[in-house]
Amino acid sequence: MTKHHSTVRCTRRSASEDSRRGAILLVVLGVAVIVAILAMSTLLLNRQLARRSRVIRDSNQAALLAKGGLQLGVDLICREENWRAKYSDGIWIE
Repeated sequence: MTKHHSTVRCTRRSASEDSRRGAILLVVLGVAVIVAILAMSTLLLNRQLARRSRVIRDSNQAALLAKGGLQLGVDLICREENWRAKYSDGIWIE
């Protein structure tokens, strides 16, 4: 049985290799920060667009309900000749 001895070599990197690795690390970190900022911006934009679409939907719904209520009132007035005496202040439709 033969024994193999492994030799461990300690190699020192030069200062230029260390600075190159540091520069690459900074570039990678910078790109990661930019990607994170873009992702957060996209999420905030989508949230804002969803909120805006809800407001528009609610506004459209309110306008349609108001038009429907006015049309009901006009129809009631057109059907009843004596509407002023029959319907005073308050709720007209039950």
